[in-house]
Amino acid sequence: MFHSGPLQLNAVYWSIQGEGVHTGRSALFVKMPFCNLKCAWCDTDFSTWTDWTEQLLAQVAMQQVSRFAVLSGGEPTRHKHIWRVVSLLKGLGFTIAVESNGTCESEVIYALFDWVTISPKKDSERLGLPQYYASKAALKMAHEFKYVMEKNFDVRVLNRHEIADGRRYFVVPEAEDFLNTKTLVLAWVAENPAWRISLQTHHLMGAR
Repeated sequence: MFHSGPLQLNAVYWSIQGEGVHTGRSALFVKMPFCNLKCAWCDTDFSTWTDWTEQLLAQVAMQQVSRFAVLSGGEPTRHKHIWRVVSLLKGLGFTIAVESNGTCESEVIYALFDWVTISPKKDSERLGLPQYYASKAALKMAHEFKYVMEKNFDVRVLNRHEIADGRRYFVVPEAEDFLNTKTLVLAWVAENPAWRISLQTHHLMGAR
């Protein structure tokens, strides 16, 4: 499970969680390289990283009093160092959330985290999977689901969810076409009251 050597990470920094249930919460963000999707809209090179020691990661993690971390990517569930990062942060007393595209097939991996956000992507079709694919493990283990609704978003994909107590369901207006996509999300939540709108408040506030 554990791979030795430096931790391969894209970035580690403190900011606020801008979306979902934990919106507004001070959080340590650990951005991990590598992604199994090549989403058309993504402008990040996930093949690059910086080598981190566990000591340096711990030092940055302890810079603020909050003990909440968000692991994202890339796709964190695909990273060989995910076990070490989770173990280190939990040893420091952190509650750990993960942002996943939902293609991971392992319940064991998702069980590492205290909070699982599944945000399926249209470009899962690039893997020969259906658009907005979510594995059985992802559908079972998620605490919240989050969908970015673009202009031509097919809302039928949202109907696969059997609304369950204790889970949260969010739709996010696509930022580059906000005027049109906000109309889509407003219409959806008006007819589906279990769903909520989540805005990218970290961008609105100029946070990283």
